[in-house]
Amino acid sequence: MKETLNKQMEKALRSVINGINNQPEIRPQQIEMAQMIRRFLQFSQNSTGNTLMIEAGTGVGKSFAYLTALCEYIKTHIDAKAVIGTNTISLQEQLHQKDIPYVLKNYPGITAEKVKGRNNYLCLHKLSELDTDLFASEEIQDFASRIHEWLDTDHNGEKSNIPFEYENKFWRLIESDGTACIDIQCRYKKECYFFKARNKLKDSNIIIANHAIILADIKQKVLPDYDILVLDEGHNFETNALSALTDTITRNDFLGINATLNTRTLQSALRSARVLKKVEGIQNDLKNNANAFFESLENRRYTKPEENDHGERIISVLKQALVLLEKAEKNSNIPLVKAETAKLAERIEDMCQKTSAWLHQTSPNSVYWVENHSINCAPLDIASILPTFWQTKNTVITSATLTVNRSFNSMKRSLGLGENCYSLRYGSPFNYKENSIIYQPPNAPSPNSCDYSPYVCKTIESILNRKSGKTFVLFTSYKMMEEVYDQVHSEFPHLNWLLQGTGSKEMLLSKFRENDNSVLFGTDTFWEGVDEKLNCVIITKLPFEVPTTPIKEAQYELVKSRGGNSFMELSVPRCAIKLQQGTGRLIRNSHQKGIIVICDPRIHKPWGKIIKNTLPQMPWTDDLNLIDFYLSVG
Repeated sequence: MKETLNKQMEKALRSVINGINNQPEIRPQQIEMAQMIRRFLQFSQNSTGNTLMIEAGTGVGKSFAYLTALCEYIKTHIDAKAVIGTNTISLQEQLHQKDIPYVLKNYPGITAEKVKGRNNYLCLHKLSELDTDLFASEEIQDFASRIHEWLDTDHNGEKSNIPFEYENKFWRLIESDGTACIDIQCRYKKECYFFKARNKLKDSNIIIANHAIILADIKQKVLPDYDILVLDEGHNFETNALSALTDTITRNDFLGINATLNTRTLQSALRSARVLKKVEGIQNDLKNNANAFFESLENRRYTKPEENDHGERIISVLKQALVLLEKAEKNSNIPLVKAETAKLAERIEDMCQKTSAWLHQTSPNSVYWVENHSINCAPLDIASILPTFWQTKNTVITSATLTVNRSFNSMKRSLGLGENCYSLRYGSPFNYKENSIIYQPPNAPSPNSCDYSPYVCKTIESILNRKSGKTFVLFTSYKMMEEVYDQVHSEFPHLNWLLQGTGSKEMLLSKFRENDNSVLFGTDTFWEGVDEKLNCVIITKLPFEVPTTPIKEAQYELVKSRGGNSFMELSVPRCAIKLQQGTGRLIRNSHQKGIIVICDPRIHKPWGKIIKNTLPQMPWTDDLNLIDFYLSVG
């Protein structure tokens, strides 16, 4: 059986690859990866809670490997339903529009649909409310008019399809929102873009989602039942899980209650129940206390409950509103009124619970903080929450960066994966040993010293003097990036200099491709998910996260409280993964040559061996003259 499945899988993958425009090279690692996933799915078909982790180095072609394996399995298990989760919406679109069509040409009976978060779809009910809002500004009226023109030609109602520029605050007025949706009572139910998109998923074999949607499904069911999960770029899942499981309430959320109470439907219901005047008083009280509440809070972590009269008053006012809404609902016989009233009451109850939890810090395993007029509560330990999630399905987790020091242990621990987790690595098919080199300049000062920025400038200049262009210079802070840029770029006027923040990521990358003499200075967003032809990647500092955010600070404290070493358990592994992502920007095909420059001398500290062992095997040198060969592409 094993041998038969392997042969079938190789034949199927070759058929898929042969049908691709500008046919890519099929690689042994890609075949083996597809075979392993297919065997894993077969092995797991009568059980759940199994996980396969696959680290597939740059150039393996993991997307076609797991897509073909999924389709081969579904072909013989037609009732199976799979969800593929990407890290971002852009990667989701790429998978859906470019990769999957090539695969499905070989599987005519299998279908795939993409799904986005609810707020990516327009709400026709909200748009109709906006159309009749007598107090809407001229700007809002113009926006609504242009939206109607767009809808005459667009039948999906997706935010990404809007053909004109607009401020995001306008979109929020009309976006689909689960907290306000009245479901079957809505007169636009049949035309609803969100529900039409969701209905397509029921009959689809493969659903293309992103991490955020998969995690939202934990809180509130948004996806149909499925038995197979593929997490692409799985090294980001912990961070995304932490974000998704954070409870946040903003000042605008409280003020939004007032706005909802002003809608035509609710105003009419409250007037009929003879409670409109009381509600108006509640609205003023809520507005005043919400403003005073957030003005009294500092942007910081809150480690113990503190008395806050305005916060308690907000809860009291919201509970008063609930009583009046209940009265209005009982007074009405109109289904739409009852639905909208009940939905708002549900929303208010949720906000009461979350506000109270934040004020009294009811969970010892959570961290509480204030940031930009929002109160936040997040779980400290994702690993203790996720196990129940893994148990309900069989999961394939893949990425180019899942191991630290050749081990999966750190990633398994952070994701809460248990005994039924299997792992393997497929190295890159690219010859890093012969085609690349790591240059670590000698006599580097400490990154904390005042001499470090001048040293980085000198290093960049020495590299650019040898080979101009096709260079990424990656930073860990905007301040240092701008400081170094100001010192260096004027020395090389012939180069096409690009600086993060002077345009969108897409625009900067487009300009980078147009000129072989391009040098791009970037921070976090350029460390991963960028596929460009490069000669050189310069790492100005090792990408250690700074535990200054409330969540990071609390996580480090948690490790220490358990008797662990937070630096070795959190800082080093996360730095290793990030550095591996950054250096992975260099070699993107088998013919490419290039150099990685690591300016930070801390790489040679004892713990630096862990980080070095995480990188592809490349020669290291501190001899500037030796890199000339490697800087020539050919």
